[in-house]
Amino acid sequence: MKASMLVLLLLALGSSPGESVGRQDRTKADPSRGTSARGTSTALTGSPQFFPSPEHPLGWRGDGSGRFPGATPPTVWGRWAKGLVHELRHQARRPKGSELSGAQSLEFGILKEWLVAGPFAPESGLPNEAQLQPDASEKNGASAWKVVHVGIETQSNHEVNGGICGTANVDFQTVLGKHDNQVAYAHTYLFAPEAGKAVLYVRSSPQRDHSVWFNGKSVDASKVATLDVARGWNSLLVKVPGGQSSKRPWTFSAYLRPPGTIDYASKNIAWVTPLPRWSCSAPLVVGDRIYVQCGPGGAALVCVNKADGRLLWIRPYTWPALLGQDNPVADLCDEFIKLANAAVSENGPNSALQTTLETKGIQLTKAIEKANVASGKPVIHWQDGGAANPTPCSDGKRIYCVFGAAEKIVVCYDLQGKQLWMSQESVKAWEHGNHGSPWLTGGRVIVGAGDTALGLDPASGAVLWKVKDAGWRLDAATPVPIGNGTVLLGDKVLRVADGKVLGVAAPFSVLHATHGTACVEQGIAYIHSVSLGNNSKSLVSALSVSSRSAEDASVSVAWQQPLPDPMNTVSSPWNRPGFIASGLLVDELVYGVDMMGTLFVTDGAGQKVL
Repeated sequence: MKASMLVLLLLALGSSPGESVGRQDRTKADPSRGTSARGTSTALTGSPQFFPSPEHPLGWRGDGSGRFPGATPPTVWGRWAKGLVHELRHQARRPKGSELSGAQSLEFGILKEWLVAGPFAPESGLPNEAQLQPDASEKNGASAWKVVHVGIETQSNHEVNGGICGTANVDFQTVLGKHDNQVAYAHTYLFAPEAGKAVLYVRSSPQRDHSVWFNGKSVDASKVATLDVARGWNSLLVKVPGGQSSKRPWTFSAYLRPPGTIDYASKNIAWVTPLPRWSCSAPLVVGDRIYVQCGPGGAALVCVNKADGRLLWIRPYTWPALLGQDNPVADLCDEFIKLANAAVSENGPNSALQTTLETKGIQLTKAIEKANVASGKPVIHWQDGGAANPTPCSDGKRIYCVFGAAEKIVVCYDLQGKQLWMSQESVKAWEHGNHGSPWLTGGRVIVGAGDTALGLDPASGAVLWKVKDAGWRLDAATPVPIGNGTVLLGDKVLRVADGKVLGVAAPFSVLHATHGTACVEQGIAYIHSVSLGNNSKSLVSALSVSSRSAEDASVSVAWQQPLPDPMNTVSSPWNRPGFIASGLLVDELVYGVDMMGTLFVTDGAGQKVL
């Protein structure tokens, strides 16, 4: 959810955080600030004692493995909206009195338990539809009500609906098949411990002219509707026309939220800090500071005090600032810092204050975009998810950041936010953008983007080597060191010193669209991918990587295991969800999550999908 990316959460780890450095920009403070309790790079990753070094850098997925053996986080944590919606329960089957054993809570307010019936001709529908209170297997005409739980397995495509539900749709194609110019019904029962009000959002596709009844009364849910929820059981019925559903999705989703200003509660969260905008960049912890990129178009690097969550400074990615000139949006940065720091708490800002913060953040990022256009320099494009999704990395002295799509910018700051250098390269931007993170190894900052890999000097930013391959697809791949001065980047082994390609995992590179990064251990790289074409398949592959020296390295396919299709892909084989998130290897088990949120676990030794 984009809203969750607007805030930075620090779990209550039970460890002693570093000293606070105050609420405002402290770039002229003692240079040792942020490093006074620096610890050592030989400590366990994730522990308060760990501090990165050139030999043990920190960045994407910590040390690149995704494992943090020194961390002791809680296993349960969360933040939720206070009010009636949090107390509601719902179920598909007709309830029996006040029995709640089959009722489910509403995750993020989303309604997932339904009875579905259809298809019906639009002119007929069901008689007395407003008064329907169906049960599973009951028949209306030739159609019986079917229980549907909204999940990955009930989706026929991975199109999102534009709301917080993502792809959590009632998908009539999956349940009823493909039918043109028909209508279908969906019904659920909601239990409220007390009477109150809730705001209903319904989104449908393709026509968005659905009908809604709540407790037998017609509801105008073309946009949003406020429901009078009765104590006890309530009835919600939705009718959705299909249009040309044999060619387009036939879906709807529904969720509830409290009316008016929403306050939040939380568990095991030390603080919530508003950021100017969202991104997929992971926070980088260096000593007592946290660095994170944000912003879809007008992007920036943000520094946060780990102790209390207060913003210390914002470094906007504007051409004037990057070129050493005055920061044209400095006042807006200060305004946002002041407003955000007043909102920091363990529960985060309420919805009214969050709207104010979002407005101020949009104002800031729009000003960044405007300054970039006015500079006359190349436009810093952004694609899916934004321009600042990569996670920064650090050697304990500097912060290395990457942003942009076709114009890939690498910029280096010291720990206090002073810009040390900037490098710009034009690369190919694939359909969904370039989101790979930088990595520091062997005296090089290595960046993969589009069809290009770069090796930069950490001290000056000079491009020491550049490798380009028209068939390379580095949407979100991050370099992974494999020893002896070599790295695995996508499906290629490169020599760190000069970028020479020492090996390619053919035919893997030709057949697969791979977005994530491999996890490597004991000479095996595990990677998830989707093959292209009408016979599209999801696979987990093991690549045998060997680095005998900086002159002699290779990579080849050791084995591949097809993954089951969690979706009912009745609309098109091209709808098979890909892998954007990178995998994780723990105790010889390989974990991978596809873009629909399905978790796959494979036995790395036995080559079996568990």
